[in-house]
Amino acid sequence: MLLSLSFGRDKHDVKPEMNEFPKYLPLLIKLQLKMFTDEQLKSKLGLKGGQVNTARKKLNNKRSYEVKDNVCKLGGDIGSNEMKVIQEVLSVLNCSDAIQFDVLFEELKGLIGKEIPGVDLTPLDDNRKGIAGILMCLLNNINFSLMDGVRAKTVLNVNAYKTAHVYGQYYIVHEKEPFNEVTVVSSVFDLGYDVADIFDDHVTDENVENGDIEFNFDLGKIVHCNHSV
Repeated sequence: MLLSLSFGRDKHDVKPEMNEFPKYLPLLIKLQLKMFTDEQLKSKLGLKGGQVNTARKKLNNKRSYEVKDNVCKLGGDIGSNEMKVIQEVLSVLNCSDAIQFDVLFEELKGLIGKEIPGVDLTPLDDNRKGIAGILMCLLNNINFSLMDGVRAKTVLNVNAYKTAHVYGQYYIVHEKEPFNEVTVVSSVFDLGYDVADIFDDHVTDENVENGDIEFNFDLGKIVHCNHSV
């Protein structure tokens, strides 16, 4: 979300055809490189170990970038291998990428299995949808500070025919005329269930906004708190 905010403000400064990017690109690349092992980059990009090491050194070298005012330009020593690495390490910041409940659930089972060898994980599988629904309710309508001067909150979608998501919502004011306030919504959690399968038909946008929702195990759906079976 923070990257989305920055690019939301600076997207008018991103001009790949002119080799012009926001000034924070070198730091962003440096931080993202730490999230990937050499083996991951070799496997995904088809590069050799020496090529990955060379790319890392170049991308972590300040001399590989020319930063002037608010614009960053890639230096001439940034070749095709380095560009592949840049594209890969920044791909996880794509705003369409959200935490997947399926992945989270399986990782949770894996962790429990390691901590308690031989434990029966069937109850977790049997209550998978309930866990998803409760988590959805807990993640609803959380207010927080994204950065100085920028407030954000989480929101749920209850529109039919869509997969249930938790979104991060915040506002930016463009720093150039006409200084319009723009709402930016970024998916942060993908439940993996269709809205119609996880939300009761009677749940309204107002219920969600007011936090007036809970998961009903009898119905197997999220309902408004005053709902009676």
